[in-house]
Amino acid sequence: MRARAALPADAAVLVYTSHGIGPERTASRFLDAILARLDSGPHSPQSRSLFDRLAPLYRRLVPAALRRRLAPSIVGNHAYRWAEADRLRHRRYFALNPSYATGGVRFNVKGRDAHGMVAPGAELEQLMHEVADHFREMRNADTGERLVEDITFTSDLYDGPLRAALPDLLLEWNKSHPIDRVSSPRIGEVKNPVASIRSGDHALSEQGLLFVPRAAGFVGQQAEIHVIDLAPTILALLGVNADHLSGKTISFLAPSNDSNYANVVRSGR
Repeated sequence: MRARAALPADAAVLVYTSHGIGPERTASRFLDAILARLDSGPHSPQSRSLFDRLAPLYRRLVPAALRRRLAPSIVGNHAYRWAEADRLRHRRYFALNPSYATGGVRFNVKGRDAHGMVAPGAELEQLMHEVADHFREMRNADTGERLVEDITFTSDLYDGPLRAALPDLLLEWNKSHPIDRVSSPRIGEVKNPVASIRSGDHALSEQGLLFVPRAAGFVGQQAEIHVIDLAPTILALLGVNADHLSGKTISFLAPSNDSNYANVVRSGR
């Protein structure tokens, strides 16, 4: 309230609470292992990178105690980055996750990526649809439920100048149960090898809350809005045209003096 008192009387204040938190349920942590299994076919005779071929020799010749000391060092960090680059240049696609809530698949495209393997155009489109179909077949091995709720091609959502830096496919995980093992006829079974240190996930709950004080000029209540309506609403308060954005400006009921924070709006995920 002190912060509110320090603002001008006609200042618009919106208080938004996010969607809460629940258990972490994601396959983003081992998405790249799933993709590597999916991409390990006869089409790619060089599927094993130089690092993959040298790693067993390194583990056999270098004592474990020395490997533990080298791993966090500058030399170890450079070696890790080199190994990652060498590994990915032999892959047609790999994980590029925007978040734990959503998985991202990046295709190694000729002319776009440093070591492109997939030709843009028809070859890329066909491969993207093949990968999407494979993910539609995948199941949570512990429950038999589908792994993904939805698959989105980012080219259908974004067309800006930085579009090429994004993943090509976005995977919305089915979060009804923990995801520890994934299976399909194509990949067999892949287990999650990465233990999570996060206590939960913000994206599990379906609802948040938006409070708008009377001083903002909005009073009343709506049952539900969508979170994407917040951006055009804030821009409208600032007098900025928001016609190019998804969502709509939130409209509120007629003024009332019932409460200082009279407007309570639920926002869908």
